[in-house]
Amino acid sequence: MTGTTEYDLHDALEAFEREDYDSVLKLVMPYAAAGNSDAQTMLAVLYQSGFGVERNILEAERWLVRAAAQDNAVDGIIWGRFTLRNSLS
Repeated sequence: MTGTTEYDLHDALEAFEREDYDSVLKLVMPYAAAGNSDAQTMLAVLYQSGFGVERNILEAERWLVRAAAQDNAVDGIIWGRFTLRNSLS
C-alpha cells in the first residue's frame, strides 16, 4: 500500500466506472488483504462478475464472508443477495 494508509473507495469506484478492472484490483487487493471490509466487498464483486479476474464464485464468497463478519451493514446485504442468487441458480 503506497501513498495513503486509507482505502480510497472513490478512486476504486472511478476505475470501476471506467471499466478499468486491473486498476480496481490493484487499488483494492492490499486493503482487502489487510481487512478493509469495503475493499473486500469490491474484490468480491470483481470475482463474482469476472471483472479483471477469472470468474470465481467461491473466491467471491470468501471475500464477502470476511467483509460481512465485520458487521458492515452493506456487506451483509450484499452477502444475503449473493447467497440467494447463487442458491437459485
